[in-house]
Amino acid sequence: NISGRILIVIKMLRSLFGKHPRIYLLGAYGYGNIGDEACRVVATEEIKKMFPEVKIEAHHGMLRPIVKRGKCRINTKRYIACIAGGGGFLYDYVTPANDNLGYYLGAMKKFIDADKPVYLIGVGTQGKFTTRGQRLIKKVLDRCDLITVRSNEAKFDLIKCGVKKEIWNSADLAFLLEPDKKDRSSEPFLISETSQKIGIGISVDTLGDSVRVYHPGFNEKIPPLLKKLGLKYKLLFYVFDPRFDLNFAKGGLLIKDTDPKKFLYKVKFVDSMISTRYHGLVFSLLRGIPCISIADHGDKKHRLIKRIRYPWMIRYDEISSEKILDKIHQIFQEKYYKPWVQWKRELQKSAKLSFDLLREMLEKWL
Repeated sequence: NISGRILIVIKMLRSLFGKHPRIYLLGAYGYGNIGDEACRVVATEEIKKMFPEVKIEAHHGMLRPIVKRGKCRINTKRYIACIAGGGGFLYDYVTPANDNLGYYLGAMKKFIDADKPVYLIGVGTQGKFTTRGQRLIKKVLDRCDLITVRSNEAKFDLIKCGVKKEIWNSADLAFLLEPDKKDRSSEPFLISETSQKIGIGISVDTLGDSVRVYHPGFNEKIPPLLKKLGLKYKLLFYVFDPRFDLNFAKGGLLIKDTDPKKFLYKVKFVDSMISTRYHGLVFSLLRGIPCISIADHGDKKHRLIKRIRYPWMIRYDEISSEKILDKIHQIFQEKYYKPWVQWKRELQKSAKLSFDLLREMLEKWL
């Protein structure tokens, strides 16, 4: 229609001669976690597809602090909206140097108080919320324009906090990440290596880490396990974030990249994966690689495992060299590949819902 064409022309002229509208991406970006960076890349690309004229600026860790001593330092006047989420930043933990919920929810509240729309997409929850955390979540999220979550359990967690705003079930944004197929840096290794290859995506278990549950004896079980695996398979160690313990990687090939697309491409180098990482499971699903996911009942990996009835989980307290080797043998015997396409398609469709809803919202402002 005529009005629609006029609107298109106006947008084209504004993109050519006017100032580009800016959107702020808020998430756990800039800390070196490849899963969070994957969510940032996906959000940026999907928004650009919908609105090419928009300029996107992403939160970048401590290089661009937006909260210091409880005070937000972001200039909300520069942006037309804030898009937050893309992972599990709704963790309620406080240390002398960090107030996680205060940090992110404080930034969101800054936009809301400035009458700027805030869209929370693909977000997850982890751990229990304190009374203070529940109040913060309800206070801020009830004023958001859109909330989508990556699991049904996350939805119930927010409802338990008292959130009345409508919450949509979606999936982790990283399920929309596409591998960079141009990266051929390690292909000479692949051509020359004939033995079966196992990817290892394991973070050292740290008692001082208040975010994750500590598993006594876990660190001690890993070196002998890797030694036995190394006798039969070629090991490739995937560095998902700086917490990776390089001592685990002795005798294996280190796979690391700051570009999530290149990192995802390199997951295809292996025949199977063993991972304690949530995005180790996500990336394996995307690339059709069987992954033995080390998880606890109720944690974020287990939530995804339950959702798709994934068969290859082992609990932390069950870990032994014999169990892992037996599961790998089962995987290679069964050639368990048939469900990959179905799982991937289902999760990508769910993740896309976040951006379909976001498009409807942003069109009002653009």
